[in-house]
Amino acid sequence: MRRALAVLALALAAGCHTPPRRPATPEVHGLLYEAGKLEQELGRIKEAQDAFELRCRVASLYLTLVEYPSAPKRERLDNARRALAHADAAIILEEDRVEGHFFRALALGRVLEFSTIPDLSLIGLLDQSARRARELDPGFQGAGPLRLLAVFYSQAPSWPVGPEGAGEDDLIEELFEEALERAPECAENRVCFAEYLRAKKRLPEAVEHARAALDLLASDPLIGSTFERDDLQQRIDAILRL
Repeated sequence: MRRALAVLALALAAGCHTPPRRPATPEVHGLLYEAGKLEQELGRIKEAQDAFELRCRVASLYLTLVEYPSAPKRERLDNARRALAHADAAIILEEDRVEGHFFRALALGRVLEFSTIPDLSLIGLLDQSARRARELDPGFQGAGPLRLLAVFYSQAPSWPVGPEGAGEDDLIEELFEEALERAPECAENRVCFAEYLRAKKRLPEAVEHARAALDLLASDPLIGSTFERDDLQQRIDAILRL
């Protein structure tokens, strides 16, 4: 669906440089148009179930737009906040559905990443939302809750600033392995695990998972945009060049 989180390297996020802006592509314009159209439709919806579905769809669209690499940092932050608002509204409508909690966790991670001065209190909220999503449906969106937690725990600051699972390698590997078991067709699961293994200096295993991800990339239905696919391709290439 999207790059799981660049979550935290918080200091890096605070000081990162935005690449020069290129004009928005027709694909980006299409995503913006759909999001705006659905937001207008929300005002006419009476049924809670329909409103929930629309909120989740709009949250997903804004999270996809966050991934557009040529957008300014401020614009990406604004889109993350829009996604968060729609995810929060979805949870109010359907507290026991996975979608709102999953999109909320992703949006919180992106708000943290693109905030100039990150609010560290959001880390605990992210952890709660991701764990709730896992509890409700660990296989959602290509085992997204499992992948999200694994990446989060591998990158978050250690407790007490970060979550209790931060840096717990046994737990992180268990989450990745369950994600691969539940959604072996998801290229992002392989890429994220490969990056984790590379960071642990386990290069042969990292390359193995990167090659498997490359085989999956073209046919993965969970990749929501060409720029997300390009991002995964670049990350795979970075590992295969080792």
